[in-house]
Formats: sequence, C-alpha cells, structure tokens
Amino acid sequence: IETDAAFRWFLGIPFSKPVPHYSTFSQNYIRRFQGTDVFEQIFINIVNQAIEKKLVGGNEFFTDSTHIKANANKKKFKVEVTTKIKKRKLDLEKEINEERNKKGKKPFEYKEEQVVKKQKINTTDPDSGYYHRDHKEEGFMYLDHRT
Repeated sequence: IETDAAFRWFLGIPFSKPVPHYSTFSQNYIRRFQGTDVFEQIFINIVNQAIEKKLVGGNEFFTDSTHIKANANKKKFKVEVTTKIKKRKLDLEKEINEERNKKGKKPFEYKEEQVVKKQKINTTDPDSGYYHRDHKEEGFMYLDHRT
C-alpha cells in the first residue's frame, strides 16, 4: 500500500501522509469485530447496492475452481493402471453402422481402442488426486469449485 498509487487513491491516503501500520487493522479486528457478523453485513450491503444498480441480475452464474493442497505425502503412493473402452464411442459407431445398414451400405469396421490410464493413488489420502502442471507445484490436491 505504501507505494501503490491505486491503493492509496482507493483508501484516500495521499502520498504526503504515512500508511497505517498493518497491525492497526489486525488489532482492530481482534478487539472490536471478532465474533461479530460485521463483515458479512458489509458484504450483503455491497451485494444489495449492486442489485439496486442492476449490476447483478442473477440470470448468469460463473464458476471458478482452485486446487487445494491435500495433507498427504507426495512420495507415498501406489500406481494403479486402468484400462477401459470408451462406451460413448462404441455407441456412436454402432449407431452409424445401423444407419448405414438401413441405407443398404456396408458397415464400417472399427478398431477396438482401449484407453490405458496410470493414476497415482496416495496411500495416506486416497481421495486426493495428483496434480502436475508446468511452473506449478505438483503434489496431491483437491479440486474446489465455487459458483
């Protein structure tokens, strides 16, 4: 906040005045607001203002998700290999051949494809999933969605 002009403008603190110490806010919360619903009331008030100004209509919903680190050791896992045939693909192939048969055409011959998937299952927390992406921390995580 000390050097960020946008924050200072939003908070109404000119560069000529010092920024309050961070503990001012935390101590104020501990002494005055802890155990109250003041922040919930502020949030509700802001949402109501947005509804009044027609900024929020409720006709559209947006969902976001994030990965939450599981309390699980990265090195304690077993690898499970699963093999499955894609049922949807088989159903479509069957439907196509039925249509071709009705029109007197010879059916296509499809190759049976199996999908082989190797999955790391954590021995400490088997409900978590293994997450890995470039430039991100990898490990066992949960996926949390918010709407």
